[in-house]
Amino acid sequence: MEKTIKIKDQEISYRIRNNRGNSMRLSVGYNGLLVSKPWFVNQKMVESFLFKKIDWIIDKLKIFSKRIVENNQQNSYQNYQKNKKNAYIFIENKIKELNKVYNFKYSKISIRNQKTRWGSCSRRGNLNFSYKLIFLPEKLANYVIVHELCHLKEFNHSLAFWNLVSLSVSDFKAVRKELRSFTFDKNLFL
Repeated sequence: MEKTIKIKDQEISYRIRNNRGNSMRLSVGYNGLLVSKPWFVNQKMVESFLFKKIDWIIDKLKIFSKRIVENNQQNSYQNYQKNKKNAYIFIENKIKELNKVYNFKYSKISIRNQKTRWGSCSRRGNLNFSYKLIFLPEKLANYVIVHELCHLKEFNHSLAFWNLVSLSVSDFKAVRKELRSFTFDKNLFL
């Protein structure tokens, strides 16, 4: 359901979606601001949450609208074809740089037009990444690459896995939280 709220002389539209969790989350995507909330949270609580997060909201809406302008293309497949080679070069170089800490062996690197994931790692040691990684801020792209590299040794999200990640990304919890603010909306990089 679409709502609007006026904060700091700005009228901000947002959508509300119920989630199964116990906390509220915000994300910014092609369709604007999304508030994900537990079923028991009422409208007054949502508005209070938005007021508390207004600086973050305004900042992310600015970043997002700038990215839409910078990356405006006819359709996602054309954008993928256009950026696939540059994404491969960028990611391959980042893997070489970041893997100096780990020296893990991997089979191959694939660049894909993934709809819901920034990256993945197969049991065969194949590293797969979304071409959209090149549009993220560098620290977020580095985190995604390190995350998948660490799955080469720990194919889970155990304490041992996170200890490996922390060797390269000491503030991985904050970076992971920031990454979640970049929604993987299919229209994001049109």
